[in-house]
Amino acid sequence: MNPENFVFKGKFFVYSKEIGYIRSTLTDFLYSEGFSLEGGHPLVYPFLSLVFIRFHPESSSAPLLLRVKKSLRLISDEEFRQELYFHSLLTTRDDVPFEVALDLYTGKFKGYEGTIIEVISKPAVYFKITQRNFSPNFISKEKYSFIKIENEHFIKRIVNAVGGYLTEEPKPLEVYIHSSTIEKLKSFRFEEVAKLLENGKKKVEIGNSDGLDDLRAAIEQFFRDLMIKLNEKAERADKWEKDLKQLNTLGYLDEDTERVIRSTLYNGVYSFLSNVRTHPPRKEVDLFTSRLLFNLTEDVFDYLIERIIKFKIKTNTEKGN
Repeated sequence: MNPENFVFKGKFFVYSKEIGYIRSTLTDFLYSEGFSLEGGHPLVYPFLSLVFIRFHPESSSAPLLLRVKKSLRLISDEEFRQELYFHSLLTTRDDVPFEVALDLYTGKFKGYEGTIIEVISKPAVYFKITQRNFSPNFISKEKYSFIKIENEHFIKRIVNAVGGYLTEEPKPLEVYIHSSTIEKLKSFRFEEVAKLLENGKKKVEIGNSDGLDDLRAAIEQFFRDLMIKLNEKAERADKWEKDLKQLNTLGYLDEDTERVIRSTLYNGVYSFLSNVRTHPPRKEVDLFTSRLLFNLTEDVFDYLIERIIKFKIKTNTEKGN
């Protein structure tokens, strides 16, 4: 079981565009639940992304040994805070929401303008797995069910706190990022590509830009697997645009369609991802742009699978024959 299976997401709508007031209300509620504001930044100006964590270094009770180490100056203030954080984490029940991320932006629901809020809840067990090397394989089905119920219920309490209307029921992130294209990839045995897309989408939804590296790898892997399934030689991973040209030569794509796919996927998505990856400092990509990149890629994959693998449609005879 992947750590992201312990991440839960929901979406709700507030019939108000006063983001400042909504932020204040949400902050007050989360403070009352024992959270503190860990960070935040503009999502797409002037909208917000906020992160709260259930940890208060100034009020947390430090173990005696840790206090002694600090008093003797055996550890720095930063090390003390880190050890205090891990103590707080390890003494928190696995199911308890430990970090909450909120994305706020204006939008419409049923014709009404207001604020859309996406909520991600990460329970303590998620951080025990990712930061303290706990194995998720020891989580029983019964315990996972309890963790799921606790975090989904907590998201609904956040909705109620601000007088919102639930538009998407809270559910595990794995369910949230599900798509028909990923299922199609699996059914036609593009398993590695499907896995890369799933992992990448999970990462970007929780604010991890490494998910874009997974998307780039998925594009490279898709064309390699596609050429192998056609019993053709695949080019080197970063030269997959030559595989795209070969699909035209083989008669699967006409020149106009190849040009559209090349413009969208190679000159657009892939070039963008390559620039983000190779040009330091690494560029921050907002959530909406990341979703767009995944959606465009999945649309191309879906088209090529339908045309070439499922129906084996050719537009013309192979060139040169």
